Amino acid sequence: MGLEFNKLEWDSEFFGFPVGKIIQDINSENDLKKIHSETDLKLIYYITKKELVEELRSNEFFDVILVDEKVSIQKTLNRDAKIHPKVEIYDEEEVDPDLMRLAFTAGLHSRFFKDKNISHGKAKELYQIWIEKSVKRILADIVLVYRLDKRIIGFMTILTESKNPHVSLLAVDPEFEGRGASFALMSSMEGILISKGYEIVKSETQDQNKKAKLIYRRQGVEFKEKHYVYHLWRNNPTIL
Repeated sequence: MGLEFNKLEWDSEFFGFPVGKIIQDINSENDLKKIHSETDLKLIYYITKKELVEELRSNEFFDVILVDEKVSIQKTLNRDAKIHPKVEIYDEEEVDPDLMRLAFTAGLHSRFFKDKNISHGKAKELYQIWIEKSVKRILADIVLVYRLDKRIIGFMTILTESKNPHVSLLAVDPEFEGRGASFALMSSMEGILISKGYEIVKSETQDQNKKAKLIYRRQGVEFKEKHYVYHLWRNNPTIL
């Protein structure tokens, strides 16, 4: 069976050029040659459990960039968890400026900000759309915010469309780190999901984010599989 790939319509429209995703492992340079010759994709997302060997990263068809190393995480929900008094479900139709700023903070270490071929302006636009659609309950079902003197200093978005809900975005204002906002958001999320009948919540974190991993460990989070995330940008060599 040949290498399979999908064109991503929303991403293509957003970036203004063809974007796709490889859905099988890349095993040889012939795989890259095939996708180069059979599609017009300019940017391809590739997520894999094994790191690409140097021979494939240095191929003549695509500029291969390692943009993230993600670890899947999972937590069994604490049945005694309660909603923290400073945490509330965000139910406004417009995005509060503090919430928008925190959405950018959540994305700073993401693959879109780390890719040298994507401007920070375009990456910020992506997270602006993400938080706007989360507030409108398109990309999230629950948006939690932590308020301190009416100011939003932390937030979390949760998607519950599958059997196990998924935390998509989480950030705390760096100025207020160490004051328990992350733990309050986590506990509140667990209390809400328990009340809805869920038992497990899932998410991902960057393998290099030692601070986040420490917080998760203190919360009893289990670390699962690690995945390497690559962006493949089309080169235009003369193919003989």
